Amino acid sequence: MSAKSFAVLMARRMGTSPAYITRLFRGNGNLSVQTIASWRGSWVPRWNQG
Repeated sequence: MSAKSFAVLMARRMGTSPAYITRLFRGNGNLSVQTIASWRGSWVPRWNQG
């Protein structure tokens, strides 16, 4: 998987733009608590507790 396609996939999961993901990986983005929570929520599986 290329870096561009990874950024697109991650952006879709986080509900943001691929450019924003690229800025985060380059260290130029605003890494807030909300961003970290969104990142975690997009990659950690959700287990059904039913």
